[in-house]
Amino acid sequence: RLSLREVLSWTMLVYNPLGLISPLILRAKVLIRRLQGEGGPIPWDRDMAKEEKALWAPLFLEIQDSGVLCFPRVAAPLEG
Repeated sequence: RLSLREVLSWTMLVYNPLGLISPLILRAKVLIRRLQGEGGPIPWDRDMAKEEKALWAPLFLEIQDSGVLCFPRVAAPLEG
């Protein structure tokens, strides 16, 4: 089951302070806008049609394949 609420929640969940995956997030936001623009707003919890899900599936897979980036931070000097 895939609804507008789930898609929006998942899109806003991504923490991207350096903008490294901004192209993917931008594509998701464009798809959300497309969903809202077709014949007026859709209900938050309505299950998406197969055509709409087909647009989201490749994007979700691409974001999952992007992996997790980890940047170690040190609060104290490494030596001494």
